[in-house]
Amino acid sequence: MDTSESTRFIYFTSWQFVAQGGFSYTDDQGRLYSPSSTSDAGVRFVPGTPKGIRLVAQKAPERMKLSDGQYAPMAFHEGRYLSWYTLAPPDHPSGGKIPRGHNQVLCIAESKDGETWVKPELGLFELGGSLANNVVFRGDVNGSVRGLNGEGVFLDPAGPPEERFKMVYLGQATREEADAYLRKYPKDVDPMTQIRSDGLVWCLCGAVSPDGIHWRALEEPMLLQHCDTRNLAYYDRRIGQYVAYYRTWQLDWTAPAAKEMCGTIGRRSIGRALSPDFRHFSRAETLIAPGADMAPSHVWYGPGKTTLPGCPDQHVLFPYRWKLESDSMDIHLFSSPDGWAWAEMPGSPVITPGPPGSWDGGYVATAGDLLDRPDGRWALPYAGHPIPHKYPRLDPDQRCLYTGVQSGTGYALWPRGRLVALDCPEEGAFWTIPIRPAGQRLRLNASIAPTGYLRVGVRGIQHVPGRTLSDCDPLVGRDGLDLRVTWHGADSFSLPPEPIALLFELRQAKLFGVEFD
Repeated sequence: MDTSESTRFIYFTSWQFVAQGGFSYTDDQGRLYSPSSTSDAGVRFVPGTPKGIRLVAQKAPERMKLSDGQYAPMAFHEGRYLSWYTLAPPDHPSGGKIPRGHNQVLCIAESKDGETWVKPELGLFELGGSLANNVVFRGDVNGSVRGLNGEGVFLDPAGPPEERFKMVYLGQATREEADAYLRKYPKDVDPMTQIRSDGLVWCLCGAVSPDGIHWRALEEPMLLQHCDTRNLAYYDRRIGQYVAYYRTWQLDWTAPAAKEMCGTIGRRSIGRALSPDFRHFSRAETLIAPGADMAPSHVWYGPGKTTLPGCPDQHVLFPYRWKLESDSMDIHLFSSPDGWAWAEMPGSPVITPGPPGSWDGGYVATAGDLLDRPDGRWALPYAGHPIPHKYPRLDPDQRCLYTGVQSGTGYALWPRGRLVALDCPEEGAFWTIPIRPAGQRLRLNASIAPTGYLRVGVRGIQHVPGRTLSDCDPLVGRDGLDLRVTWHGADSFSLPPEPIALLFELRQAKLFGVEFD
Protein backbone atom coordinates (compact mmCIF):
# COMPACT_ATOMS: atom_id res chain seq x y z
CA MET A 1 0.00 0.00 0.00
CA ASP A 2 1.41 3.39 -1.02
CA THR A 3 0.92 5.51 2.10
CA SER A 4 1.61 8.70 0.11
CA GLU A 5 -1.89 8.39 -1.41
CA SER A 6 -5.04 9.23 0.48
CA THR A 7 -7.55 6.49 1.15
CA ARG A 8 -11.31 7.03 1.05
CA PHE A 9 -12.64 3.47 1.10
CA ILE A 10 -11.41 0.34 2.86
CA TYR A 11 -13.22 -2.89 2.08
CA PHE A 12 -12.24 -6.10 3.81
CA THR A 13 -12.15 -8.44 0.81
CA SER A 14 -8.64 -9.54 1.83
CA TRP A 15 -6.18 -8.91 4.67
CA GLN A 16 -4.72 -6.05 2.62
CA PHE A 17 -5.64 -3.37 5.17
CA VAL A 18 -5.28 -5.46 8.35
CA ALA A 19 -1.90 -5.30 10.08
CA GLN A 20 -0.42 -8.70 10.87
CA GLY A 21 0.79 -7.39 14.23
CA GLY A 22 3.94 -7.97 16.20
CA PHE A 23 5.15 -9.57 19.40
CA SER A 24 7.45 -8.93 22.35
CA TYR A 25 9.11 -10.74 25.25
CA THR A 26 9.62 -9.75 28.88
CA ASP A 27 12.63 -11.08 30.79
CA ASP A 28 12.66 -12.07 34.47
CA GLN A 29 13.51 -8.49 35.39
CA GLY A 30 10.41 -7.15 33.68
CA ARG A 31 12.40 -5.60 30.85
CA LEU A 32 10.59 -5.50 27.50
CA TYR A 33 12.21 -6.79 24.35
CA SER A 34 10.59 -6.47 20.92
CA PRO A 35 12.37 -7.61 17.74
CA SER A 36 10.62 -4.77 15.92
CA SER A 37 12.03 -2.07 18.20
CA THR A 38 15.76 -2.79 17.78
CA SER A 39 16.31 -1.13 14.43
CA ASP A 40 18.15 2.15 13.98
CA ALA A 41 14.85 3.74 12.95
CA GLY A 42 13.59 3.30 16.49
CA VAL A 43 10.19 1.80 15.78
CA ARG A 44 7.83 3.18 18.41
CA PHE A 45 4.57 1.53 17.41
CA VAL A 46 4.08 -2.21 17.06
CA PRO A 47 0.40 -3.13 16.52
CA GLY A 48 -0.99 -6.05 18.44
CA THR A 49 -1.70 -9.37 16.73
CA PRO A 50 -5.25 -9.58 15.30
CA LYS A 51 -7.58 -11.88 17.18
CA GLY A 52 -11.11 -13.21 16.90
CA ILE A 53 -11.74 -12.19 13.27
CA ARG A 54 -12.17 -14.00 9.96
CA LEU A 55 -13.17 -13.14 6.39
CA VAL A 56 -16.37 -14.66 4.97
CA ALA A 57 -17.75 -14.19 1.46
CA GLN A 58 -21.42 -13.21 1.39
CA LYS A 59 -23.70 -15.05 -1.01
CA ALA A 60 -25.69 -12.70 -3.22
CA PRO A 61 -28.95 -12.18 -1.30
CA GLU A 62 -30.87 -11.02 -4.38
CA ARG A 63 -30.86 -11.53 -8.11
CA MET A 64 -32.92 -10.18 -10.97
CA LYS A 65 -33.18 -10.92 -14.64
CA LEU A 66 -32.67 -8.06 -17.08
CA SER A 67 -35.64 -7.61 -19.38
CA ASP A 68 -35.41 -7.12 -23.13
CA GLY A 69 -33.71 -3.83 -23.88
CA GLN A 70 -31.84 -3.74 -20.56
CA TYR A 71 -28.04 -3.89 -20.48
CA ALA A 72 -25.23 -3.93 -17.93
CA PRO A 73 -23.26 -0.63 -17.94
CA MET A 74 -19.59 -1.17 -18.78
CA ALA A 75 -18.29 2.42 -18.95
CA PHE A 76 -19.37 5.96 -18.16
CA HIS A 77 -18.05 8.41 -20.74
CA GLU A 78 -18.99 12.00 -21.57
CA GLY A 79 -22.18 11.93 -19.51
CA ARG A 80 -23.56 8.60 -20.72
CA TYR A 81 -23.39 4.94 -19.81
CA LEU A 82 -22.17 2.57 -22.51
CA SER A 83 -22.74 -1.14 -22.85
CA TRP A 84 -21.39 -3.52 -25.50
CA TYR A 85 -22.95 -6.86 -26.37
CA THR A 86 -22.68 -9.38 -29.18
CA LEU A 87 -25.07 -10.96 -31.64
CA ALA A 88 -24.74 -13.86 -34.05
CA PRO A 89 -25.03 -12.40 -37.58
CA PRO A 90 -27.61 -13.90 -39.93
CA ASP A 91 -25.10 -13.52 -42.76
CA HIS A 92 -21.66 -15.09 -42.91
CA PRO A 93 -19.56 -13.38 -45.61
CA SER A 94 -16.32 -15.11 -44.61
CA GLY A 95 -17.42 -18.16 -46.55
CA GLY A 96 -17.70 -20.43 -43.51
CA LYS A 97 -14.01 -20.22 -42.54
CA ILE A 98 -14.97 -18.88 -39.12
CA PRO A 99 -16.56 -21.57 -36.90
CA ARG A 100 -20.10 -21.04 -35.70
CA GLY A 101 -20.12 -19.00 -32.50
CA HIS A 102 -16.80 -17.33 -33.31
CA ASN A 103 -18.19 -14.77 -35.75
CA GLN A 104 -20.13 -12.49 -33.41
CA VAL A 105 -20.81 -8.83 -34.17
CA LEU A 106 -20.30 -6.17 -31.49
CA CYS A 107 -23.20 -3.80 -30.76
CA ILE A 108 -23.52 -0.79 -28.49
CA ALA A 109 -26.32 0.58 -26.30
CA GLU A 110 -26.34 3.97 -24.57
CA SER A 111 -28.11 5.33 -21.50
CA LYS A 112 -28.26 8.56 -19.51
CA ASP A 113 -29.26 6.88 -16.25
CA GLY A 114 -28.03 3.29 -16.59
CA GLU A 115 -31.63 2.03 -16.64
CA THR A 116 -33.27 3.19 -19.90
CA TRP A 117 -31.25 2.22 -22.95
CA VAL A 118 -31.30 3.16 -26.62
CA LYS A 119 -29.70 1.47 -29.60
CA PRO A 120 -28.38 4.17 -31.92
CA GLU A 121 -28.72 3.64 -35.66
CA LEU A 122 -25.11 4.13 -36.73
CA GLY A 123 -24.98 2.82 -40.28
CA LEU A 124 -21.42 1.54 -39.87
CA PHE A 125 -21.78 -2.13 -40.80
CA GLU A 126 -24.30 -4.13 -42.73
CA LEU A 127 -26.28 -6.68 -40.76
CA GLY A 128 -28.93 -8.82 -42.42
CA GLY A 129 -28.82 -6.65 -45.52
CA SER A 130 -29.39 -3.36 -43.67
CA LEU A 131 -27.25 -0.52 -42.28
CA ALA A 132 -30.01 0.54 -39.85
CA ASN A 133 -28.40 -1.01 -36.80
CA ASN A 134 -26.13 -0.37 -33.81
CA VAL A 135 -23.25 -2.63 -34.89
CA VAL A 136 -19.85 -1.08 -34.11
CA PHE A 137 -17.43 -3.91 -34.97
CA ARG A 138 -17.25 -6.98 -37.18
CA GLY A 139 -14.29 -9.31 -37.54
CA ASP A 140 -15.29 -10.68 -40.91
CA VAL A 141 -15.41 -7.63 -43.19
CA ASN A 142 -13.50 -7.50 -46.49
CA GLY A 143 -12.99 -11.27 -46.43
CA SER A 144 -11.22 -11.30 -43.06
CA VAL A 145 -11.29 -14.60 -41.16
CA ARG A 146 -10.44 -12.93 -37.84
CA GLY A 147 -13.92 -13.32 -36.32
CA LEU A 148 -14.94 -12.23 -32.83
CA ASN A 149 -15.58 -14.22 -29.66
CA GLY A 150 -15.19 -13.66 -25.91
CA GLU A 151 -14.77 -9.90 -26.13
CA GLY A 152 -13.83 -7.63 -23.23
CA VAL A 153 -14.09 -3.83 -23.62
CA PHE A 154 -12.52 -1.36 -21.17
CA LEU A 155 -11.95 2.37 -20.78
CA ASP A 156 -8.22 3.10 -20.64
CA PRO A 157 -7.28 6.05 -18.37
CA ALA A 158 -3.69 5.99 -19.66
CA GLY A 159 -4.24 5.68 -23.39
CA PRO A 160 -4.07 8.49 -25.98
CA PRO A 161 -7.42 10.05 -26.98
CA GLU A 162 -7.63 8.02 -30.18
CA GLU A 163 -7.30 4.81 -28.14
CA ARG A 164 -9.37 5.73 -25.09
CA PHE A 165 -11.35 2.49 -25.44
CA LYS A 166 -9.72 -0.88 -25.93
CA MET A 167 -10.94 -4.41 -26.54
CA VAL A 168 -9.45 -7.89 -26.35
CA TYR A 169 -11.10 -10.89 -27.96
CA LEU A 170 -10.48 -14.36 -29.33
CA GLY A 171 -9.90 -14.39 -33.08
CA GLN A 172 -8.12 -16.36 -35.79
CA ALA A 173 -4.81 -15.72 -37.50
CA THR A 174 -3.83 -16.92 -40.94
CA ARG A 175 -0.85 -19.24 -41.46
CA GLU A 176 1.20 -16.27 -42.71
CA GLU A 177 0.31 -14.14 -39.67
CA ALA A 178 1.14 -16.99 -37.32
CA ASP A 179 4.52 -17.60 -38.97
CA ALA A 180 5.37 -13.89 -38.71
CA TYR A 181 4.36 -13.90 -35.03
CA LEU A 182 6.49 -16.96 -34.27
CA ARG A 183 9.54 -15.32 -35.81
CA LYS A 184 9.12 -12.29 -33.52
CA TYR A 185 7.89 -14.01 -30.32
CA PRO A 186 8.85 -17.69 -30.41
CA LYS A 187 8.40 -18.13 -26.63
CA ASP A 188 5.07 -16.35 -26.23
CA VAL A 189 2.84 -19.12 -27.53
CA ASP A 190 0.17 -21.19 -25.80
CA PRO A 191 1.12 -24.87 -26.33
CA MET A 192 -2.54 -25.62 -27.09
CA THR A 193 -2.46 -23.25 -30.07
CA GLN A 194 -1.60 -25.17 -33.20
CA ILE A 195 -1.97 -24.51 -36.90
CA ARG A 196 -5.26 -26.22 -37.63
CA SER A 197 -6.05 -28.35 -40.65
CA ASP A 198 -7.66 -25.30 -42.28
CA GLY A 199 -4.40 -23.34 -41.83
CA LEU A 200 -5.77 -21.01 -39.17
CA VAL A 201 -4.57 -20.43 -35.59
CA TRP A 202 -6.45 -19.25 -32.49
CA CYS A 203 -5.13 -15.95 -31.12
CA LEU A 204 -5.80 -13.13 -28.69
CA CYS A 205 -6.61 -10.01 -30.71
CA GLY A 206 -7.10 -6.34 -29.93
CA ALA A 207 -8.95 -3.26 -31.17
CA VAL A 208 -8.90 0.41 -30.17
CA SER A 209 -11.40 3.27 -30.38
CA PRO A 210 -11.66 6.96 -29.43
CA ASP A 211 -15.33 6.74 -28.43
CA GLY A 212 -16.36 3.09 -28.13
CA ILE A 213 -18.17 3.33 -31.47
CA HIS A 214 -15.54 3.69 -34.18
CA TRP A 215 -13.13 0.78 -33.79
CA ARG A 216 -9.85 -0.07 -35.46
CA ALA A 217 -8.68 -3.67 -35.28
CA LEU A 218 -4.99 -4.11 -34.52
CA GLU A 219 -3.29 -5.75 -37.47
CA GLU A 220 -1.14 -8.32 -35.67
CA PRO A 221 -2.24 -10.95 -33.15
CA MET A 222 -1.35 -9.92 -29.60
CA LEU A 223 -0.77 -13.50 -28.47
CA LEU A 224 -1.13 -16.96 -29.97
CA GLN A 225 -3.52 -18.27 -27.35
CA HIS A 226 -6.62 -20.46 -27.28
CA CYS A 227 -8.92 -18.51 -24.93
CA ASP A 228 -12.54 -19.14 -25.83
CA THR A 229 -14.18 -17.63 -22.74
CA ARG A 230 -14.78 -13.95 -21.95
CA ASN A 231 -11.36 -12.32 -22.11
CA LEU A 232 -10.59 -9.33 -19.88
CA ALA A 233 -7.98 -6.60 -19.78
CA TYR A 234 -7.32 -3.32 -17.98
CA TYR A 235 -4.54 -0.82 -17.34
CA ASP A 236 -2.84 -1.27 -13.97
CA ARG A 237 -1.54 2.14 -12.91
CA ARG A 238 0.58 0.66 -10.11
CA ILE A 239 2.80 -1.34 -12.45
CA GLY A 240 2.27 0.81 -15.56
CA GLN A 241 1.23 -2.10 -17.78
CA TYR A 242 -1.82 -3.59 -19.42
CA VAL A 243 -3.00 -6.79 -17.80
CA ALA A 244 -5.06 -9.48 -19.51
CA TYR A 245 -6.88 -12.39 -17.85
CA TYR A 246 -8.03 -15.41 -19.80
CA ARG A 247 -8.23 -19.19 -19.76
CA THR A 248 -5.10 -21.31 -19.59
CA TRP A 249 -4.61 -25.06 -19.17
CA GLN A 250 -3.12 -27.10 -16.34
CA LEU A 251 -1.32 -29.90 -18.13
CA ASP A 252 2.10 -31.49 -18.47
CA TRP A 253 2.74 -30.56 -22.10
CA THR A 254 5.58 -33.09 -22.34
CA ALA A 255 3.18 -35.98 -21.70
CA PRO A 256 2.34 -38.29 -24.65
CA ALA A 257 -0.44 -36.89 -26.84
CA ALA A 258 -0.77 -33.87 -24.53
CA LYS A 259 -1.62 -31.44 -27.33
CA GLU A 260 -4.01 -33.82 -29.06
CA MET A 261 -5.88 -34.63 -25.83
CA CYS A 262 -5.59 -31.36 -23.88
CA GLY A 263 -9.34 -30.81 -24.08
CA THR A 264 -10.02 -34.01 -22.12
CA ILE A 265 -6.95 -34.49 -19.90
CA GLY A 266 -6.04 -30.83 -19.37
CA ARG A 267 -7.77 -28.89 -16.62
CA ARG A 268 -9.07 -25.44 -17.43
CA SER A 269 -7.37 -22.72 -15.36
CA ILE A 270 -6.99 -18.94 -15.22
CA GLY A 271 -3.89 -17.02 -16.24
CA ARG A 272 -2.60 -13.49 -16.51
CA ALA A 273 -0.34 -11.79 -19.07
CA LEU A 274 1.28 -8.35 -19.28
CA SER A 275 1.85 -5.81 -22.04
CA PRO A 276 3.60 -2.41 -21.89
CA ASP A 277 1.91 -1.09 -25.05
CA PHE A 278 -1.30 -3.07 -25.76
CA ARG A 279 0.26 -4.48 -28.88
CA HIS A 280 1.87 -7.69 -27.61
CA PHE A 281 1.17 -9.70 -24.44
CA SER A 282 3.59 -12.07 -22.80
CA ARG A 283 2.70 -15.73 -22.52
CA ALA A 284 0.33 -16.16 -19.60
CA GLU A 285 1.32 -17.45 -16.21
CA THR A 286 -1.35 -19.61 -14.64
CA LEU A 287 -2.60 -18.01 -11.43
CA ILE A 288 -5.56 -20.16 -10.43
CA ALA A 289 -5.74 -23.86 -11.19
CA PRO A 290 -7.84 -26.75 -9.87
CA GLY A 291 -6.29 -27.75 -6.54
CA ALA A 292 -6.36 -30.70 -4.19
CA ASP A 293 -9.21 -29.04 -2.28
CA MET A 294 -11.46 -29.40 -5.36
CA ALA A 295 -13.21 -32.43 -6.79
CA PRO A 296 -11.21 -34.06 -9.62
CA SER A 297 -14.05 -33.36 -12.05
CA HIS A 298 -14.14 -29.61 -11.33
CA VAL A 299 -12.27 -26.94 -13.33
CA TRP A 300 -12.11 -23.13 -13.45
CA TYR A 301 -13.87 -22.16 -16.66
CA GLY A 302 -13.44 -18.37 -16.93
CA PRO A 303 -11.88 -15.47 -15.00
CA GLY A 304 -14.47 -12.78 -14.17
CA LYS A 305 -11.77 -10.27 -13.12
CA THR A 306 -12.95 -6.89 -11.82
CA THR A 307 -12.27 -4.34 -9.07
CA LEU A 308 -14.41 -2.95 -6.30
CA PRO A 309 -16.45 0.09 -7.43
CA GLY A 310 -14.48 3.28 -6.85
CA CYS A 311 -11.41 1.32 -5.73
CA PRO A 312 -9.18 0.51 -8.73
CA ASP A 313 -6.51 -1.06 -6.50
CA GLN A 314 -8.81 -3.47 -4.63
CA HIS A 315 -9.00 -6.54 -6.87
CA VAL A 316 -11.59 -9.31 -6.94
CA LEU A 317 -12.23 -12.23 -9.25
CA PHE A 318 -15.52 -14.01 -9.93
CA PRO A 319 -14.38 -17.19 -11.71
CA TYR A 320 -17.02 -19.70 -12.69
CA ARG A 321 -16.42 -23.35 -11.86
CA TRP A 322 -17.52 -26.08 -14.24
CA LYS A 323 -18.69 -29.25 -12.48
CA LEU A 324 -18.48 -31.92 -15.15
CA GLU A 325 -20.50 -34.55 -13.27
CA SER A 326 -23.57 -32.28 -13.38
CA ASP A 327 -22.51 -30.19 -16.41
CA SER A 328 -23.27 -27.11 -14.34
CA MET A 329 -21.43 -23.95 -13.26
CA ASP A 330 -21.47 -21.71 -10.22
CA ILE A 331 -19.62 -18.46 -9.47
CA HIS A 332 -16.98 -18.11 -6.76
CA LEU A 333 -15.15 -15.17 -5.22
CA PHE A 334 -11.37 -14.69 -5.05
CA SER A 335 -9.56 -11.59 -3.79
CA SER A 336 -6.09 -10.13 -4.17
CA PRO A 337 -4.17 -7.18 -2.71
CA ASP A 338 -2.29 -6.64 -5.98
CA GLY A 339 -4.03 -8.48 -8.85
CA TRP A 340 -1.39 -11.20 -8.83
CA ALA A 341 -1.56 -13.24 -5.61
CA TRP A 342 -5.08 -14.64 -5.30
CA ALA A 343 -6.98 -16.55 -2.63
CA GLU A 344 -10.50 -17.94 -2.65
CA MET A 345 -12.75 -16.41 -0.02
CA PRO A 346 -14.27 -18.73 2.58
CA GLY A 347 -18.00 -18.92 1.94
CA SER A 348 -17.81 -19.40 -1.86
CA PRO A 349 -19.64 -19.95 -4.15
CA VAL A 350 -21.50 -16.65 -4.03
CA ILE A 351 -23.86 -17.28 -6.98
CA THR A 352 -25.41 -20.68 -7.73
CA PRO A 353 -27.92 -21.79 -10.37
CA GLY A 354 -31.58 -21.09 -9.72
CA PRO A 355 -34.34 -23.70 -9.37
CA PRO A 356 -34.63 -26.34 -12.13
CA GLY A 357 -36.62 -25.00 -15.04
CA SER A 358 -35.84 -21.34 -14.32
CA TRP A 359 -33.96 -19.11 -16.77
CA ASP A 360 -30.71 -19.58 -14.77
CA GLY A 361 -31.37 -23.08 -13.41
CA GLY A 362 -28.85 -24.90 -15.63
CA TYR A 363 -25.66 -22.93 -15.10
CA VAL A 364 -24.42 -19.39 -14.45
CA ALA A 365 -21.31 -17.51 -15.62
CA THR A 366 -19.91 -14.04 -14.92
CA ALA A 367 -20.83 -11.51 -17.63
CA GLY A 368 -19.41 -8.13 -16.60
CA ASP A 369 -17.75 -5.88 -14.03
CA LEU A 370 -18.98 -5.27 -10.51
CA LEU A 371 -21.20 -2.16 -10.62
CA ASP A 372 -22.32 0.44 -8.08
CA ARG A 373 -26.04 1.05 -8.65
CA PRO A 374 -27.86 4.28 -7.71
CA ASP A 375 -30.21 2.30 -5.46
CA GLY A 376 -27.42 1.55 -2.96
CA ARG A 377 -26.57 -1.94 -4.19
CA TRP A 378 -23.59 -3.56 -5.87
CA ALA A 379 -24.46 -5.64 -8.92
CA LEU A 380 -22.54 -8.32 -10.78
CA PRO A 381 -23.87 -9.07 -14.28
CA TYR A 382 -24.10 -12.79 -14.98
CA ALA A 383 -25.39 -15.00 -17.77
CA GLY A 384 -27.95 -17.62 -16.86
CA HIS A 385 -29.05 -20.66 -18.84
CA PRO A 386 -31.92 -23.09 -18.16
CA ILE A 387 -30.09 -26.11 -19.58
CA PRO A 388 -26.70 -27.67 -18.68
CA HIS A 389 -23.59 -26.26 -20.35
CA LYS A 390 -23.07 -28.98 -22.97
CA TYR A 391 -26.72 -29.92 -23.39
CA PRO A 392 -27.61 -30.22 -27.12
CA ARG A 393 -28.15 -26.60 -28.02
CA LEU A 394 -31.41 -26.79 -29.86
CA ASP A 395 -33.96 -24.07 -30.38
CA PRO A 396 -35.71 -23.44 -27.01
CA ASP A 397 -39.04 -24.44 -28.56
CA GLN A 398 -37.65 -27.72 -29.96
CA ARG A 399 -35.50 -29.13 -27.17
CA CYS A 400 -37.05 -31.71 -24.86
CA LEU A 401 -35.82 -30.08 -21.63
CA TYR A 402 -37.53 -26.88 -20.39
CA THR A 403 -39.15 -26.15 -23.73
CA GLY A 404 -39.39 -22.45 -24.47
CA VAL A 405 -37.36 -21.22 -21.49
CA GLN A 406 -34.86 -18.65 -22.75
CA SER A 407 -31.36 -17.90 -21.50
CA GLY A 408 -30.72 -14.37 -20.28
CA THR A 409 -28.56 -11.89 -18.41
CA GLY A 410 -29.21 -10.80 -14.85
CA TYR A 411 -27.74 -9.07 -11.82
CA ALA A 412 -26.56 -10.72 -8.62
CA LEU A 413 -27.10 -8.03 -5.98
CA TRP A 414 -25.50 -7.16 -2.65
CA PRO A 415 -26.06 -4.14 -0.35
CA ARG A 416 -23.30 -1.68 -1.22
CA GLY A 417 -19.93 -2.88 0.06
CA ARG A 418 -21.24 -6.11 1.58
CA LEU A 419 -19.38 -8.56 -0.61
CA VAL A 420 -17.16 -9.91 2.20
CA ALA A 421 -17.59 -9.60 5.96
CA LEU A 422 -14.80 -9.21 8.46
CA ASP A 423 -16.69 -11.37 10.92
CA CYS A 424 -16.18 -11.39 14.68
CA PRO A 425 -18.57 -13.95 16.21
CA GLU A 426 -17.18 -13.45 19.76
CA GLU A 427 -14.51 -10.99 21.03
CA GLY A 428 -11.96 -9.54 18.60
CA ALA A 429 -9.54 -6.73 17.86
CA PHE A 430 -7.18 -5.62 15.10
CA TRP A 431 -5.17 -2.67 13.78
CA THR A 432 -5.26 -1.42 10.21
CA ILE A 433 -2.05 -0.79 8.34
CA PRO A 434 -0.92 2.89 8.27
CA ILE A 435 -2.96 4.96 5.81
CA ARG A 436 -3.52 8.59 4.89
CA PRO A 437 -7.29 9.11 5.20
CA ALA A 438 -9.12 11.23 2.64
CA GLY A 439 -11.10 12.95 5.40
CA GLN A 440 -11.35 13.55 9.15
CA ARG A 441 -14.62 11.72 9.73
CA LEU A 442 -15.23 8.01 9.83
CA ARG A 443 -18.24 5.97 8.71
CA LEU A 444 -18.60 2.21 8.98
CA ASN A 445 -20.50 -0.33 6.93
CA ALA A 446 -21.31 -2.79 9.69
CA SER A 447 -23.88 -5.04 11.34
CA ILE A 448 -23.64 -5.30 15.13
CA ALA A 449 -25.72 -7.61 17.30
CA PRO A 450 -27.77 -6.22 20.23
CA THR A 451 -25.39 -8.13 22.51
CA GLY A 452 -22.30 -6.91 20.63
CA TYR A 453 -20.43 -3.65 20.17
CA LEU A 454 -17.81 -1.92 18.04
CA ARG A 455 -15.33 0.80 19.00
CA VAL A 456 -12.55 2.56 17.06
CA GLY A 457 -9.36 4.28 18.18
CA VAL A 458 -7.08 6.51 16.08
CA ARG A 459 -3.33 6.92 16.36
CA GLY A 460 -0.31 8.08 14.42
CA ILE A 461 3.06 7.45 16.03
CA GLN A 462 1.25 8.37 19.23
CA HIS A 463 -2.43 8.13 20.11
CA VAL A 464 -4.51 11.02 18.78
CA PRO A 465 -5.71 12.83 21.93
CA GLY A 466 -9.38 12.25 22.69
CA ARG A 467 -9.72 9.63 19.95
CA THR A 468 -8.64 6.45 21.75
CA LEU A 469 -10.74 3.32 22.19
CA SER A 470 -11.81 4.46 25.65
CA ASP A 471 -12.99 7.79 24.17
CA CYS A 472 -15.09 6.13 21.46
CA ASP A 473 -18.88 5.98 21.81
CA PRO A 474 -19.59 2.27 21.27
CA LEU A 475 -21.91 1.24 18.45
CA VAL A 476 -24.36 -1.34 19.81
CA GLY A 477 -27.16 -3.19 18.04
CA ARG A 478 -26.74 -1.21 14.82
CA ASP A 479 -26.93 -2.22 11.17
CA GLY A 480 -26.16 0.26 8.39
CA LEU A 481 -24.05 1.11 5.38
CA ASP A 482 -22.78 4.41 6.87
CA LEU A 483 -22.70 4.31 10.67
CA ARG A 484 -21.00 7.45 11.98
CA VAL A 485 -18.20 6.95 14.54
CA THR A 486 -18.03 9.48 17.41
CA TRP A 487 -15.78 10.13 20.39
CA HIS A 488 -17.59 11.83 23.31
CA GLY A 489 -20.13 12.97 20.71
CA ALA A 490 -17.59 14.48 18.30
CA ASP A 491 -17.40 12.91 14.84
CA SER A 492 -14.04 14.20 13.56
CA PHE A 493 -10.38 13.79 14.45
CA SER A 494 -7.30 15.88 13.79
CA LEU A 495 -4.85 14.48 11.28
CA PRO A 496 -1.23 14.10 12.41
CA PRO A 497 1.50 14.70 9.80
CA GLU A 498 2.27 10.99 9.57
CA PRO A 499 -0.10 8.21 8.37
CA ILE A 500 -2.62 6.95 10.90
CA ALA A 501 -3.77 3.50 11.94
CA LEU A 502 -7.18 2.53 13.29
CA LEU A 503 -7.67 0.13 16.19
CA PHE A 504 -10.94 -1.80 16.12
CA GLU A 505 -12.39 -3.59 19.11
CA LEU A 506 -15.54 -5.54 18.37
CA ARG A 507 -17.84 -8.26 19.61
CA GLN A 508 -20.54 -10.17 17.73
CA ALA A 509 -20.19 -7.86 14.75
CA LYS A 510 -19.62 -7.93 11.03
CA LEU A 511 -17.53 -5.13 9.55
CA PHE A 512 -17.71 -4.71 5.77
CA GLY A 513 -16.00 -1.41 5.07
CA VAL A 514 -14.70 1.96 6.22
CA GLU A 515 -15.24 5.33 4.55
CA PHE A 516 -13.44 8.60 5.30
CA ASP A 517 -15.10 11.91 4.47
